[in-house]
Amino acid sequence: MTDTQQPYQEPVAGLMTLGDVRNESEWRDYLAFGFTEEHVPELCRMILDEELWWADGESDEVWSALHAWRTLAQLRAESAIPALVELLVRIDEYDDDWASDELPVVLGMIGRAAVEPLRAFLADSRHGQWARAAAAHGFVEIAQHHPELRDECVAELSRQLEQFAKQDQMSNAFLIGDLIDLDGVEAAPVIERAFAANKVDLMVHGDWEEVQIALGLLDQRQTPPPDYRALMAAQMGFDPDEMLRNLDAVVQSRLQRKSEQQAAKKAKSKAKAKRKQAKQSRKKQHKRK
Repeated sequence: MTDTQQPYQEPVAGLMTLGDVRNESEWRDYLAFGFTEEHVPELCRMILDEELWWADGESDEVWSALHAWRTLAQLRAESAIPALVELLVRIDEYDDDWASDELPVVLGMIGRAAVEPLRAFLADSRHGQWARAAAAHGFVEIAQHHPELRDECVAELSRQLEQFAKQDQMSNAFLIGDLIDLDGVEAAPVIERAFAANKVDLMVHGDWEEVQIALGLLDQRQTPPPDYRALMAAQMGFDPDEMLRNLDAVVQSRLQRKSEQQAAKKAKSKAKAKRKQAKQSRKKQHKRK
């Protein structure tokens, strides 16, 4: 166990022994360990403890922050929100998938008190793209855990999408995806304007027609879908026509190879059948003699 400079008291210290959660389908009942509001300051210290974050990757202690923020979620600890929001920056700084997946859930479980801090974080363009995406998804989690806040969360996401001209296409697409998750039909006008301005990455949720279908505004497409292969080529910096020709050549080559393999297999089976037939014929002739 890491020799921390500021040792933790029970039951917080016990979180350092719980270890890996990757095989757990559901969160533990952390409150059963005796956690109460009085443990929130120490839990906040734990989720920000760099020594624990950088513990041996095979140790139990490296999972301490995750157990601590899950505990804060179950406590609905509003006073922990500043520390939790501070952790969002780890998503871009360290490519932290656990923070990306779980911090929006944690803040969502806490509820209304997280709305303003998430709004401020999302509005600050100095933060990384993925951290802001997680903050935006926090509104989805708030609405899902607290349905009475759904309209407020849709309004916050719509307000941020109003800035589509200043934001990159992928960030706008993520906001639209969050609005789809909340059945945000009332946001359709600003979503349409973002698409009309060509400020949405079509590779994320498709074009405006696809989004209308997802929101229940259309039953089916009215025009042919975009050529997503060409869009992908353009995003990757390739000439779309050249890339499509190359892709078609690869596909044709594989089809030709598959056809040749099937033909060879068929010829081999046919030859085997002929050999078997000839062998049987020889046996019959031998018996007649």
